[in-house]
Amino acid sequence: MKIAVVTIGLALFMASSAGAACGPSATTPESKKPVNPEAKTLFESGQTLQRQGKDRESLAFYEKAAKLGNAEAAKALGDIYAEGKGSVPKDYSESLRSYALAQKLGYEFEKCRR
Repeated sequence: MKIAVVTIGLALFMASSAGAACGPSATTPESKKPVNPEAKTLFESGQTLQRQGKDRESLAFYEKAAKLGNAEAAKALGDIYAEGKGSVPKDYSESLRSYALAQKLGYEFEKCRR
């Protein structure tokens, strides 16, 4: 029951933040807010680890970067948790929390074209 509620919550969040929801992967790469240099470095370190298949290790870098205001890092966290990448299990509540933070930090989710 909890999974269904969180899944519905994720769908409602995506619909409210992006018009008609295309899904979490349909996003624009830039946010509108200026990027903290330390947060950017942490985000890039997380990306490097993720490209090496070290998804679990990348989480710590993305989390620190997101706490410092990096919207792309928060979005990356949402993607990892939504898809359950590598050794990281799916966690829809964490995914929803991360996507909400990304939006709050200025990440713009793309609107679907129908």
